[in-house]
Amino acid sequence: MGALVSARLAEYLQKTFPWITSDHIFFWSDSQITLHWINGDPLRWKEFVRNRVREIQEKTNRDHWNYCRGKTNPADKLTRGLSIHVLVQDDVWWHGPDWLTSQNLNFNNSADSEINETDIADELTKNYVPVMTVTEHCRNDFIDNLLSITNDYTKLIRIISYVFRFAANCRFPESKKFGPLKADERVRAENSLIRMVQEGKFQEEIKDLKRGKGVSNKSKLSSLNVFIDENGILKVVGRLKHSKLNVYSKHPIVLPTNHILTTNILVYYHKKYLHLGAQALLYQVRQKFWLING
Repeated sequence: MGALVSARLAEYLQKTFPWITSDHIFFWSDSQITLHWINGDPLRWKEFVRNRVREIQEKTNRDHWNYCRGKTNPADKLTRGLSIHVLVQDDVWWHGPDWLTSQNLNFNNSADSEINETDIADELTKNYVPVMTVTEHCRNDFIDNLLSITNDYTKLIRIISYVFRFAANCRFPESKKFGPLKADERVRAENSLIRMVQEGKFQEEIKDLKRGKGVSNKSKLSSLNVFIDENGILKVVGRLKHSKLNVYSKHPIVLPTNHILTTNILVYYHKKYLHLGAQALLYQVRQKFWLING
């Protein structure tokens, strides 16, 4: 991400030249999506983007990020296949756009710097539809294969937890984890499994919520007040949101109807609470989950 490189460069310059402060450093990007990320709450984005946006916001003043058109961006020159003979004579490449040295330079006041969230969402959908198609197919196959391993919910979470630990140990061998699983590892595994299932079953609803729209009236979730939490999990705003109950009781996790994961969770609660009747079982399940039409 070019914005992250710029933020790190700005930090380096301030350490090297103490008289340069963040108040005197400004940034321009021709990517409206990047600017939208930087000006938003990092928790809205997936982990890869979230971590980089956080670092950018820590190292820079988000109000100092501005928009410029691609044709006035010197860095964009190299992506257009210019010959070396044309490039060496290009004034924008050597000196930057004219407005950059103007005494009346405006910051974030032009129409170009206006970022419309709907436009951003449309652009993301348009650019990444092929990738999402492949991802959805792979994710569905992965979930089906995963859930076919066992119908024991706790065993399934343990398997996913160990898979994540193995991946982390391979990636960071200097800080390998051993021994029994920790609570945070289990929570991460459970959240990941639920998130994948929700993204497969409530794809359109999640897209609408991320765009700041309401859920469609045709959706099975239309009668519920749903939102996406900081972990990307689809939840319900319950009637007890102002109570002192735990976060799951106040905001239960949405589970799809007639899904093997939902069935496995019901079986888990049925055994855990010694074969409760239907209504008592549903009461216990709703302490953490919200079953559609349940």
